[in-house]
Amino acid sequence: MALDTTNYQEGSVALGVGDVENPLAVEVGIDPARNGGADVLCTYTGTLKFSFTGAHHKWRRGVLEAVIPTPGRQWTLVATRVPGRTHRVKATVIAAPSSMYNLKAADYAGWAVDAADVTVKTEEAPGYFYGYLLLQALIAVSDADGILYRISYQVTALGQTS
Repeated sequence: MALDTTNYQEGSVALGVGDVENPLAVEVGIDPARNGGADVLCTYTGTLKFSFTGAHHKWRRGVLEAVIPTPGRQWTLVATRVPGRTHRVKATVIAAPSSMYNLKAADYAGWAVDAADVTVKTEEAPGYFYGYLLLQALIAVSDADGILYRISYQVTALGQTS
């Protein structure tokens, strides 16, 4: 389900795989008969590096989008079986602030990840396919000198391979 970004238009952060510290991928085979057709369970963890500064006396709210490293796995939303692609059956994400800072007195300081979701994005052209997991988070910081620097995440995805 897509996040409602209506009240989060005060900034955006777009991150690629190079903005992820300590990425880790763990994948295990599972029984498709017991998991809605999914035959692989993938867990991806890491820390997203960025900088998002707050606003004086109020919350500054924005949207963070990050490409999650999934080494060797191309994701798709298409349920047809194509060699080398993994159909996302279900996915969950946990995202939490892991590094923040306030330059001066913390009079109105606050840092938050209000919601997060994960989806599949694809880029396709003749002879080319790139499918990846995209984490989207609603972030907020208050205090004009409050800064959110890092978010730690865990994405768990059920996939169906060809």
